[in-house]
Amino acid sequence: MTMPAMNKAAKLLGKRSAALATRRQKRENLALALEVKKALRDWNVALNHFEHAVGPDQTEYAIYALEAAEKKYEMLLRQAKAAKLTLWDDEIGGVMEGWT
Repeated sequence: MTMPAMNKAAKLLGKRSAALATRRQKRENLALALEVKKALRDWNVALNHFEHAVGPDQTEYAIYALEAAEKKYEMLLRQAKAAKLTLWDDEIGGVMEGWT
């Protein structure tokens, strides 16, 4: 293979690699956005369990579950913000509350 042909092949390969990296990043961003939304739902479920807990054992467990859900949600929000994602809330038809 001649040098110009090798350069052309390398350039084409570089473009393909960049396109693959972009698609991979989009998939990762979508997965992270879905994780954030799931974590928010889980946090709301944990809050509901806490509000309806009966007795000290259920209350203690509900507090543990609520704190864990909150920590997970906060962690994922930090990751999403670091990735500069904008998270859309379908229920309100806009950007998620508190997202700045």
